[in-house]
Amino acid sequence: MKRPAIILTSKFSTETSGKSFGKYLGYMARKEALESKEYLTEQERKEISRITIKARELDVHGKFRKVFDQSNDELVNKQAKKLLNNKVLSELNDDQFSKYLGYMARSSALATIQGKRELTPQETQELKRVNEAANKLTDLKVTKDKLAVGFFTSDMDHVHLKDFQHIRNQLTKAQANHSVLWQDVISFDNDFLVKKGILNKETGMLDEQAMRHASQEMMKTFQAKMTPPLYQPYWMASIHRNTDNVHIHFATVEAINQRPIIERKDKFGNLVKQPKGRRPQKVIDQMKSIFTNTLINTSDLTKEISRNRDQVRANIFQHFEKQKENPDFQAMINQFMEHLPADRRNWNYKWLEKNDANGKALLDIITETLLKDDQDYRTYKKDVSDYQDTRQALYGI
Repeated sequence: MKRPAIILTSKFSTETSGKSFGKYLGYMARKEALESKEYLTEQERKEISRITIKARELDVHGKFRKVFDQSNDELVNKQAKKLLNNKVLSELNDDQFSKYLGYMARSSALATIQGKRELTPQETQELKRVNEAANKLTDLKVTKDKLAVGFFTSDMDHVHLKDFQHIRNQLTKAQANHSVLWQDVISFDNDFLVKKGILNKETGMLDEQAMRHASQEMMKTFQAKMTPPLYQPYWMASIHRNTDNVHIHFATVEAINQRPIIERKDKFGNLVKQPKGRRPQKVIDQMKSIFTNTLINTSDLTKEISRNRDQVRANIFQHFEKQKENPDFQAMINQFMEHLPADRRNWNYKWLEKNDANGKALLDIITETLLKDDQDYRTYKKDVSDYQDTRQALYGI
């Protein structure tokens, strides 16, 4: 059977695990996850242009003369290697961004020289290396005002690099207060997202607003369904698009631990005390259900199906009034009435389904005859079929 279209996997860590909660931010914000080039937004492309223009403005004002004068390959290689090995966005600082601007300034200076005379082999090689280094740094987009695309938290719909310290502080304080760190991942079948209009197959654009809204509703459920409810929960989330399947990572903590303390043996056989982090399966199931129903507006679809069903029921009476004088139809009704039980309390479909297969089949024929040209019935059947397909995609047969 095909994997479900939306999967929620969950685990947790405690302060006794020896892992820093704050470092989890670095994993969730890694360059490869947040900035896959094929999914750059228009806003990101504008940011790249803005940085480039700013760098050239600084060059015009002569703020990088020192860099202009340092054209040896050793300097370029040393700085490029240091910067390009820096994969975690939260570790990049203003000084490194200044070096990026320096690369751009040096590139512009060499281009100016090239306009006056032919570059020497060393200068040509340097220009190539400086441009490569600058281009890769542009990919990192290291300004602290840079939007961390796909990143959001319980208190911010949009996160910039300058906000990472605030996030790290929340996680670190929670760990100091003995909180559990709950880690969840929701992964998607991309074809399902395309079918539901959440992912554009041609451009790679993702409806992040819908993802955020569904995530917020899921986290409300997580908080409310735990026993006791989560105390002042703080959570962060990042949408990763660097694999074949879009997925969202979540990390959640309490301001102060409210979970019961349990004892367990660590890997050395020593007894350690830690808060109970394991969640009941029903809580995890409810989290997925709320996320899914919110993301694809399942409640709106079921309401529409209910309205259509009521309309179809009303239409049956109208069609019956038009057909009741038809001799062929009367014959079907008379034949069906012979199957009705003496006790009128059993005059319902469920009784026929259980006790009289022929009577049920006759009633189905009558219903189909009355509704064969009914547009509301066609719409109802299509909506039910779509709903069934969606549920099967989400949960299997």
